[in-house]
Amino acid sequence: MKNRIIKLTICLMVVVFMALTATSCSKPDSSDSILKTVYVRTDSDRGSMQAHFFSSSTQKSKDVEMELDKKEDRYSIYKASESVDDFDLVSFTRDNSDETIQLSFSPFVSGWYISSYGVMPFSYDDEIDEDNYGNSDFETVSLRYNDSRDKKIFIWVPDDYNKDDKQTKYSVIYMTDGQNLFKRTDTAYGCWNVAESVKAMNSIDPDTRAIIVGIDDGDGHRDNELTPDIGETAVGDPAYEGGSGEEFCEFVYGTVIPYIEENYNVYTDRKHTSICGSSSGGIESFYIGMEHPDKFATIGAMSPAFLLFSGDTWKEYLSKKTFDEYPVIYFYCGGSAGDTLEQAILDDCKKMPGYLETVSYPKDKMHEQYIMKAAHNESYWRAVFPQFLYYAFSDAATPNEIE
Repeated sequence: MKNRIIKLTICLMVVVFMALTATSCSKPDSSDSILKTVYVRTDSDRGSMQAHFFSSSTQKSKDVEMELDKKEDRYSIYKASESVDDFDLVSFTRDNSDETIQLSFSPFVSGWYISSYGVMPFSYDDEIDEDNYGNSDFETVSLRYNDSRDKKIFIWVPDDYNKDDKQTKYSVIYMTDGQNLFKRTDTAYGCWNVAESVKAMNSIDPDTRAIIVGIDDGDGHRDNELTPDIGETAVGDPAYEGGSGEEFCEFVYGTVIPYIEENYNVYTDRKHTSICGSSSGGIESFYIGMEHPDKFATIGAMSPAFLLFSGDTWKEYLSKKTFDEYPVIYFYCGGSAGDTLEQAILDDCKKMPGYLETVSYPKDKMHEQYIMKAAHNESYWRAVFPQFLYYAFSDAATPNEIE
């Protein structure tokens, strides 16, 4: 009897050992959550920091006390980790007060810098000049627009860009409202700080090299240029009637893109080419992507002014389109109770995916994000821009632990 007990005990120990070994050595399957560490840089004497994670789709939320990661004379960095499968937004409070706006919690942004002039993306190893952060240098060229006048083009390239290195290629993000993209001190209405977002993304994945090309829309022609003429408008404002969006589209496609591809070390295929804009720039970016799906793999339609046209007009326009390839579309809009414009835009933004489905546009090519606290301004477009980058560069590998 004693020998049988000993043998049984040994067998049980072997089974337990094998089970534990299998568990510890097995790789997580595709359903496992992807953990993301987000960092916050703030003044050194702020005390505790809290992160508030939120899902814009499920409304799920979670509060986390952040861990102090680094402390210097002029600043401190805190960190917290959560699943990017469960949450897509995060906000922060200092000592349980002064909550920031909701910000993108994405695999492609490493952290957020809380400054006196807003919250901006940053890379952990950035050497930050607190007084000048958010002012990225760019190049400017003037290209002939519609044979009638010159239009400014703003071009930002990363610090490691080398014009003589023809072997290293960069993706291109074309954007409307180029005058509001790069320098916070140059803008009257706020800055997107897109260069900081791209640098933060690139610090996580070096294969996401990109330059940004902004087209100036601050020259007094914005309303007309960024309104496609697809039918009678639904808002009764003569400023938008008979818009010249087609001319702007062909300027981007026929003038700006050839100039960039001839003068910069960039990919020329659609996979590495995106277009993005907000408000009137959002509807025009969507229109340009629909007109040239052969060229743009990703469209960012942020707070897009789809309300300029009725649903019937949109469905008629889309019914005439043919697609050999389908761009990935990122739809974003806010819904702040204090912003009647954004609220009006929100309703029509939510309807557009349905219009696209009527022409058999693939559902997996459309991504929606709606933030009910967000208003119609650059601070919020800056806050969600990393989410657009994630869809534009989604081919980049993302490990289960993202620092």
